[in-house]
Amino acid sequence: NCMAPISPLGSFGVRVALIVCLLATPGLVHIGKVLLLHRGKFTGRTPAVIGTTGMIFMALILSIVSSLVYPFQCQQHPNGLSTMRGDDGVVCWTGDFDSDHERMIALSAVACLMPFAYLSMITRVVWQLPSKIQEGNSEFLHRFCFLFSRFHLDYYWYVLVFIFRNVLVALVPILPGSVLQWSTLTALMIASSFACLYMRPWRTFEANMLDIFFTTCLIMLLIVGGPFVEDAQAQQSGIFGVLLLCLICLAGLGIFGFAMYERFLRRGKPFQFFLCHHKVGAGNLARLLKMHLLENLRVHRKVFVDSDDLSDLNGLFGHVRSEVDDLVVLCSREVLLRPWCVGEVATAFLNNVPVVKVILSDFVPPDAADIEAYGEMESMLMLAEYGISTKMIQDAI
Repeated sequence: NCMAPISPLGSFGVRVALIVCLLATPGLVHIGKVLLLHRGKFTGRTPAVIGTTGMIFMALILSIVSSLVYPFQCQQHPNGLSTMRGDDGVVCWTGDFDSDHERMIALSAVACLMPFAYLSMITRVVWQLPSKIQEGNSEFLHRFCFLFSRFHLDYYWYVLVFIFRNVLVALVPILPGSVLQWSTLTALMIASSFACLYMRPWRTFEANMLDIFFTTCLIMLLIVGGPFVEDAQAQQSGIFGVLLLCLICLAGLGIFGFAMYERFLRRGKPFQFFLCHHKVGAGNLARLLKMHLLENLRVHRKVFVDSDDLSDLNGLFGHVRSEVDDLVVLCSREVLLRPWCVGEVATAFLNNVPVVKVILSDFVPPDAADIEAYGEMESMLMLAEYGISTKMIQDAI
């Protein structure tokens, strides 16, 4: 505006154009790269551009939707007129199709087809995922791995919860009245926090804790700031905020009490021993050893064998980390070549869980060359999804 006057409609048009350019850039770069380096052979190279564009949309969808619905953000005045929050000179809903606001609404409606198409696409992809896995369609999984790689397989659909939550947060400013906006946003954040706390859908423990921590901080900020909302119903928002704060404090005390009980009053961990074994080399021995241990009078708690006690493969390393006293490794010939067994040993090493080795006749202890070779084993790469690196494996072994 300092260099050249620009109307509100023009300003909004520039905003929409920048979003279109941002989303089109990966596609244009991909086309140029394929034409120059691969002589126009696009076959088999679409996953890269789909993943890049999808990740940009996924990361910025809150900002994109918030920018595109900007014309719908109006505020009521005592004289009965409504103006846009970002520009008091634009009167909302005049009924005149030649006004800036009506044209901005039309442009916004057309531009919103972009996030609508994206949401429709990812919903369809999530719906198709189970059938594609059964078909063994690895190309489909590679193309849309940006949607599922961060979540546990049991909660592959949580990507929809994550994205639709961000979309709803972006739509909150178009609601009438500050109190309604505040209460809706608070309710969304509380529901999101409890969902993450209950399901822990992210693949790593740290990601779940960060999600819960930052969402809880936002909830506290909303509750503390609620009584200061300038609105005709500010008193109601203050009462609602105080009630929510009391409820959260009571829930926090309950969680703290439960944690203290688990830590100091509950007698030991649920499993006294965890039998780590290669099923082909020591499956029968693991069953026999479990039977003998349970008959021993000094064994007062359960003995973990995965075929008996494991209900969710994603929780395997969690059992080793926090629910067993000792990890018993039945050292058969190939036990240290199996990724799940190696992951159990590495998890025990990282969390100071005592390890007891039962050496079998065909076991050959690994030497320095064998340990170094773990960095080249493709079968061990899957452990990276659970936060276990090659360096951790080598240190543990």
